[in-house]
Amino acid sequence: MKKGQGKKVVIPHPLWDAVLLTHPKVIRNDSELAKALEMTGSSISKTRHRRSTITGEVILKVHRFTGWEISRIEFLLAGVLPISKEKKS
Repeated sequence: MKKGQGKKVVIPHPLWDAVLLTHPKVIRNDSELAKALEMTGSSISKTRHRRSTITGEVILKVHRFTGWEISRIEFLLAGVLPISKEKKS
């Protein structure tokens, strides 16, 4: 088999995988996830491959679609988002 052929490797992403697992009748893959969240497929791919971070706007879209609390979404993103090192005044 030539390089680039065969099964596509899906990189795990806690948030996207949780949405896919909890809505299996509505969303079966990243393309359908993007449509459900009114996003582009490339933005899902970029966040899945850690080339882009998830913005507040995306968190709100997930909240509106799933009905999950923001704290649950943030918990799923805890290992994905870079930790901000701001000084508290």
